[in-house]
Amino acid sequence: MNILPNVGCHVTFKASDVNFFYDAGLRVFQFMITAPHTFMKPGNFDQILKRLVIEREKMPSDITLIVHGSYWYNFVAGGRKTGATIAEIRNHFLMCKELGVKYYVTHNGAFWTEADRRKSIPIPDRKEQLIYWKHITLNLLSKIERCGVTLCYETTAGTKAGNYAGSVDELLWLRQEVNHPQVGYCFDTCHSYTNGEKCFTDLSDLEQIIKLASVIHFNGNYEGNEFGAHKDRHSSSILSKSWGLNPEILSKILLWSKAPLVLENDTSSLIIENSNWIREQYQKVELVNG
Repeated sequence: MNILPNVGCHVTFKASDVNFFYDAGLRVFQFMITAPHTFMKPGNFDQILKRLVIEREKMPSDITLIVHGSYWYNFVAGGRKTGATIAEIRNHFLMCKELGVKYYVTHNGAFWTEADRRKSIPIPDRKEQLIYWKHITLNLLSKIERCGVTLCYETTAGTKAGNYAGSVDELLWLRQEVNHPQVGYCFDTCHSYTNGEKCFTDLSDLEQIIKLASVIHFNGNYEGNEFGAHKDRHSSSILSKSWGLNPEILSKILLWSKAPLVLENDTSSLIIENSNWIREQYQKVELVNG
């Protein structure tokens, strides 16, 4: 079976899961680990790390590991309940370093929420909040850069007025402003499609976005809950039929980028089915380009 060095899936952090898909030719594995705040309890960090290291030693060495941060702990949530502290996040990155994780994907948080709207709190100035986002990122980077893990903000789903990274353009802005090799972004096809990003109709715009992305998520085809996936926007995603796994578009993405591509399907059968389909597209691309 042909190996797909840049393609993988979202799994639980178990050697049995990783080794199963490794045998199917996949080499990229994304997973979630315990929410950051739990590491601050006495003894928890060492206990959790020891357990994960033992599991990691059972996995092959030639794989790319990605951590997806907890849904409920956003890095730039402005001190809200869902905001992890710098110390908590630093522990997360120290754990990633010990496990050999290369990328850490996180949601971006919000500076204005539905609860604020109900309280008639006005929306803060967006430009000021983007500058604050840059400040938070630089501060965070100073604490985690020695871990050697790339922080990747993920494209936001929906057009909520108070979200950080309300568009891919804002992610590109942050990437340019911070200008550091350990700060990138994750292009999530479902989130971006839901958000109505113009790149879905302008392929020249898509090319720039794909070439600069550190990680790419492909969504759709949710049928079960084998790996603990949240059945939110993804469950109704039509990407696999209308865009995300469209042969013409996917072929271009395979040409444009060598970034890790994560299949965020939630059953092993769908992952195998879609990875085989992608393998066919790779072969077509190679034939076209000699």
